[in-house]
Amino acid sequence: MKKLKLLVFAFVAFLFAGIMSVNAATPVHTEEELNAAIANGGSIVLENDIKITAPIELWKDTEISSLKGYTLDGTGMTMNGKNGSILAAHAKLTLDNVNLKGAAKYGVQAYENGNVTLNGVTISNCEWGAVLVNGGQVVINHLVMDSNAWGIEFAKGENVTGDPALVMDGTIYINNQPDAITVDDTQVDEFIIENTDASSNKIVLEGNKLLVKDDAGKIVVESKVLANDLVVSIDGTEEITKEPVETPEEPEAETPEVTEPVVTTTTQAVEENPNTADNVGLYAILALVGLGVVGITTKSLIKHH
Repeated sequence: MKKLKLLVFAFVAFLFAGIMSVNAATPVHTEEELNAAIANGGSIVLENDIKITAPIELWKDTEISSLKGYTLDGTGMTMNGKNGSILAAHAKLTLDNVNLKGAAKYGVQAYENGNVTLNGVTISNCEWGAVLVNGGQVVINHLVMDSNAWGIEFAKGENVTGDPALVMDGTIYINNQPDAITVDDTQVDEFIIENTDASSNKIVLEGNKLLVKDDAGKIVVESKVLANDLVVSIDGTEEITKEPVETPEEPEAETPEVTEPVVTTTTQAVEENPNTADNVGLYAILALVGLGVVGITTKSLIKHH
């Protein structure tokens, strides 16, 4: 019985040690330590800000976190061929409470087999975009983009066959950031967007712009104007970018002009009645003439009788 208990104890201890080894995070303080830890994959904890002098490529599933929001600073970094990203993922990469700054090109990119999750991440002052979705997938839980040349770019580099995909699973913010979302239409004619049910922001296509809206339907982020005829799969439904057709405004109904009737007023001169008093002399003469005629006539009549 005692032997059985010892065996059980040893088995439990073995399991516990295995779990601890799997979950143990590697603390890193320098670029050299970070590169060594990323080569092994697994969980990594930043212990301070780290200066990055050259792009870092990840080929194994890796989680990089920071309790105090430390920064991987690529200001002045050199390029690795065409790769100018601080972190370039060919596998699964999760960034938790980590900041990226000053990349020669992009803060982080997801290659065709890469799947990048950004949670509590700020990407700032990159010479090109904040995030490159290079045929892979990027999941946004909480992302701030600040003062980059542009924001999230959908692209397909050389020999990349997969369609780039963006999953909205939380919130996105911009500060002093033009072109929050853009598409390299020389490389991409189809791309994918998914909105999770729990996401507080949702991405929709309206005309030839992608709009990020909050729960109230208010636009919080919008893309640059995209080329026409790009195929966008949003939540499983294919949509096509099209320049919106402006509806011509209805002409205002003309109000007929009201012509005032012309009123012609004829004014007749009113003859004044002659003033009788002014003609007394004339009337007297006429009266005398009349009396003379009467006298002559009377005499003539007497004579003839």
